[in-house]
Amino acid sequence: MKFNITYTYLGSLWDFAERLSGWHFSYNRREIDDWLSFTGALSEKEVAALEVIKVMGQEHNEDNDSGDSWLLDRAFITNSEAYAWKAVHELIGDGQAEKLRAAIKVMEPRFGKLWPDDEERLRQRKAMLKQGLSNAKSAEICEILSSFFQPDNAPEEVSIYLLSNGQRNGMQGGANLGPGEITLRCSRTEPISYERMAGPIWHETTHLYQQKHYLHWEKKFLAKVKKPAKWQGGYPLYSAFREATVSSLVWPYGYVASNMLGIEQNYVERYGADFEKLDPRRLYDWGYVFAPLHLQAVTKGYAEDHQSIDEDYLNAVLEVWEQYLAHCENLN
Repeated sequence: MKFNITYTYLGSLWDFAERLSGWHFSYNRREIDDWLSFTGALSEKEVAALEVIKVMGQEHNEDNDSGDSWLLDRAFITNSEAYAWKAVHELIGDGQAEKLRAAIKVMEPRFGKLWPDDEERLRQRKAMLKQGLSNAKSAEICEILSSFFQPDNAPEEVSIYLLSNGQRNGMQGGANLGPGEITLRCSRTEPISYERMAGPIWHETTHLYQQKHYLHWEKKFLAKVKKPAKWQGGYPLYSAFREATVSSLVWPYGYVASNMLGIEQNYVERYGADFEKLDPRRLYDWGYVFAPLHLQAVTKGYAEDHQSIDEDYLNAVLEVWEQYLAHCENLN
């Protein structure tokens, strides 16, 4: 697999402004607070500009009638500086594009306080990732992903778009832009090491392998699942299964993370051995912690035997789901 790694000023500027608008449930409130602590309180003019950006994001990034989503992000982030605004004009029309351009221009001085430092940081991270992703382990990981998910068309090329972020101890990946395209918000993430950043890259790359074979089993799983009474953020039930299978196989507590990326499994120190801190209303707690930790043994067997996801694996996930619901009943 070939990895193309890039970043642009305009891609990070747009992502920064859109996240400050806070329109989507996945945006990290702590990151927004960090950015504001670096750059100061919002002015009335900026608040008005962010409202424009919020409305545009809701209208053009959420699913539309054709089933597409994150179209504005795709226009700003995946295109060159020279073409990005042209793509935005083609997407939303000249009038709306000029209105959006004016709003982003209001936010640009604030982003300018961050970019000189972020640009150098992104340059360093790009070089480090380029070297790390070209090693032999990448081919081995791809073989495991293909065996487990049996994709119709295994991705041959993946584009990674690096973006600014606000938290030194945080990092966020995404696979929402389209086939073979992932984002990684990592400019201020520390430490700078391949092992530190490879996990979310491989996590998001793995989502690209969840195709027809996987979706067959996902459909069967969802037909048997009892949904918790209250979930935070409005995420769909299928996300719970998709994140659990990827996390169990890859990262943060998956077979690939521990056996091929050398990432330490320090979950007991972080969450407590009896998971008393986990909350059923949060997708992260189920999909990134509880499920992968309880599925470690069975997933290890599938990975080492080059088995694909099947009914036995599905039943193992269902068993863990029932354990999770039982754990959650004891929480307030």
